[in-house]
Amino acid sequence: MVSLSSSRSHLLLMLSVEGHDKVSGTVTEGRLTLVDLAGSERISRTEAKGIRLVEAAAINKSLSALGQVCACVCACARVCMLT
Repeated sequence: MVSLSSSRSHLLLMLSVEGHDKVSGTVTEGRLTLVDLAGSERISRTEAKGIRLVEAAAINKSLSALGQVCACVCACARVCMLT
């Protein structure tokens, strides 16, 4: 889906799957989360000035921070699965 008000769009897809073994009766669950963040724009290519330049820099910083949060959540999930 394309955002009509912005050239940047994001996607978050969460897929949960459940499998049932009819012989043993065991249930197996799995989750897959896919995150696609809109790429940050190169300030030099946007030709943004003034307020738009400040906004673009803030958006880029926010996207970077969000990417770090996603990486930490994934790392924590891997550690939790091992214990």
